Amino acid sequence: MKYLITDHSNEGILFVCASLTVANIIKSGLVDAAVRILYPLHSGYNTVTRLALIDNNQHLQLLLQGRVAELPEFAWNPVYMERRRLVRLRIRLVEHLTSCLWSSTLTTKQTVWEGMENNLQFALRDCNPAANIYSDSVQEYALINEISPSDAHREISLEVDNIQSIKMRVYSFQKHFVTKINQVTTEEESTKLYDRMSDIFYRDTFI
Repeated sequence: MKYLITDHSNEGILFVCASLTVANIIKSGLVDAAVRILYPLHSGYNTVTRLALIDNNQHLQLLLQGRVAELPEFAWNPVYMERRRLVRLRIRLVEHLTSCLWSSTLTTKQTVWEGMENNLQFALRDCNPAANIYSDSVQEYALINEISPSDAHREISLEVDNIQSIKMRVYSFQKHFVTKINQVTTEEESTKLYDRMSDIFYRDTFI
C-alpha cells in the first residue's frame, strides 16, 4: 500500500510514501490536509510515485475509488502551492529523522523478536529480592547463565532500564525534531536543522 497526503482545497496529492510514520509526521505540519491510502487494486496505484511528484514535479489529483488524474492548472491555488512547497522542503528532514531514529534503536534489539523488554519486565514482576523470591523465569535465566538468582535479577533489571532509557531518549528527540521540522519554511532553516540532527544522533552520540 501507499500513503498519500492530499490537500483539502483541491484533492491535489502533496506527497506519497510507503511509511505511515513519515506520512503522519509530514501531515502534522500541514493545515487542511489528509492522509489517504492507495492499495494495489486501485487504478491510480502505479501513477502516484515519488518520481512523479518530486523529481518530475507533476501535479496529480486523487479522485473517487482510488483513481488518479492530472490536477488542472486552474486548481493550483496559492494555498495548495504553499503546502506543496513546504512538503518538498521538509521531506528530506523527515526522512533523515526517521533514519536517525531507526539507527538509534538498533542497540535495543538484542534478540530475534521485537519487544523483548516486555518479557523481561514480566519476568521481574513476581520477584521480591528483599524476601529472596524470584520468578521461575529469573531462576531459569540464573541456572542457564550459572549465576545466582539475585545476580540474574540485577542483570535483567539493568537490561530493562537500559532499553527503556534509550527508547525514551529517542522518543523525546523524535518529538523535539518533529516540532522543529514543522516550523521550517526556508532552505536555510532546513540545512541548519539537518546538520543539528546529524550532530545529535551521530557526531555527539547523545543516544
